[in-house]
Amino acid sequence: MRGPRRGAIGKTLSDGPAYAGQYSTVMTLPAQPVGAVSTTVTTGVVAVAYGCDAGLITGFATRFGSTFDEYRILGVDAEALAVSPSTGATVMWFDEKDDNNPTANASLERTASVVLNTNTQPKSRITRSWRARDLLDLQYTPIGTTNVVPVAFKIYTDNVNWGAPITVTPLWIIRLKFHIEFRGIKST
Repeated sequence: MRGPRRGAIGKTLSDGPAYAGQYSTVMTLPAQPVGAVSTTVTTGVVAVAYGCDAGLITGFATRFGSTFDEYRILGVDAEALAVSPSTGATVMWFDEKDDNNPTANASLERTASVVLNTNTQPKSRITRSWRARDLLDLQYTPIGTTNVVPVAFKIYTDNVNWGAPITVTPLWIIRLKFHIEFRGIKST
């Protein structure tokens, strides 16, 4: 009689990925919605960078720290919804190299990421996605560490370059969703 074939069901528990707590699972988790992004008086500027880290997910360490050992952010989806019948356009993009607030020059380099500032018909809605590809971004992080920022979601508009209103006007509500892989089930 022959034994089980390689790769057949005859594997033992120690051959499986769950051995020694190396179980992994991927979840899509929403972040807390970002309040309305508004222009400023006189210049009409919006220059915001949201560092996309697990701390934006409500109770992340508390909710998942008792179950899993480590996590890594595999991707982030950003959705922007226009909230006023405004003028001009806004530029939105993900930036892996810099999490500082964007500048006019940086926005002028991103002409493929432009969306109109209006909630009239057709309503402006934009979705952008980022996926981790760099080996440093794909390293696992202990659950209690939530200040790892692999990417920033940036928003920029102004009156001079993009025609934004020069009064305080709410323009966008931003929603972020994180694709997170957890590894290692804690045993008690």
